Amino acid sequence: METLNIKDFIHKARESLAGKNVRRLAIIHAGITVAVGLVVTLLQYVLAEGIGNTSGLSGLGTRSILETIQTVLQWANMILLPFWNLGFLYVALQWARGGNPQNADLLSGFQRVGPCLGLMLNRAILTLAITVLVTNISSIFYMMLPSSEWIRELALEYGNTDALYDYLYSMNSVQIMDMFHALIPMLVISVVLSMVLLVPMLYRFRLAEFAILNHPGVRGLPAMVISAALLRRRRWQLFKLDLHLWWYYGLKLLCMLILYADVLLGAVGIVLPGGELSFLVVYLLYLAGLFLVEMLFRPQVDTAYAVFYETVLELGPVQKKQVPVNPQNMPWNEQ
Repeated sequence: METLNIKDFIHKARESLAGKNVRRLAIIHAGITVAVGLVVTLLQYVLAEGIGNTSGLSGLGTRSILETIQTVLQWANMILLPFWNLGFLYVALQWARGGNPQNADLLSGFQRVGPCLGLMLNRAILTLAITVLVTNISSIFYMMLPSSEWIRELALEYGNTDALYDYLYSMNSVQIMDMFHALIPMLVISVVLSMVLLVPMLYRFRLAEFAILNHPGVRGLPAMVISAALLRRRRWQLFKLDLHLWWYYGLKLLCMLILYADVLLGAVGIVLPGGELSFLVVYLLYLAGLFLVEMLFRPQVDTAYAVFYETVLELGPVQKKQVPVNPQNMPWNEQ
């Protein structure tokens, strides 16, 4: 059985980045990521102010237009960002191969829009299907537990669906917290089943983006098949690489905690002074932290994954074990 040394991937990634134009490309990628996020947020704020200042039937048309623009901005940012990140992944792949990519290579993700959209769609369908399966199985197991008795009581008391909805909408905060506590066993079951079913499936397709970048003609579904073949009996090594890079994901989590600082502090009764100004300061701190993390550490992380891909691609898929069969032992040869 082959052994993949995780530390070798990190070491080779650092060697691949030595003497390359890493800082310049990292600054461009991180800077545009942060700048676009800032612009979209400011536009969302301006649009929200405009929506709030229009009232009555006379402003209905204006509100509809502004809300449509808000929705378009959100979807555009959500859809375009993966292609921008894919371009940086292509740059990392070139670094791993000893190349010296240029600024234009950051746009490589936008040259593979079709395959990437197909990949995202296929992943979303599989994720939704497994999520529905996990939810149904969790519900069945939960209904077998004593803590689900309250659901049966509600069903008996409010047999009519509309009456049940009216009751749920009229619940106070104490009742909502009681319901949440009663649902904790179901949430635990769902998390466990997701770890068993969903996470291994997602890991199976972790190298699909590299397959698209390496083979421009490959579509979304074939890229997933290539990834699954390369990661057969190697998903554990990829997981260990993730664990080895825990500090990077920890820094990104810290940035998210900064972004939601007002919500988290509000949950424990602490209110930031300054109103909208405090939110602006918190958001700018988040963007600054995200820029530093992306600029300083993303090249090494993405190149480490690129080195992993290059290694398993060179080794090729792990072949299934062939069990030797003796024709004399077949059932039809028995006397």
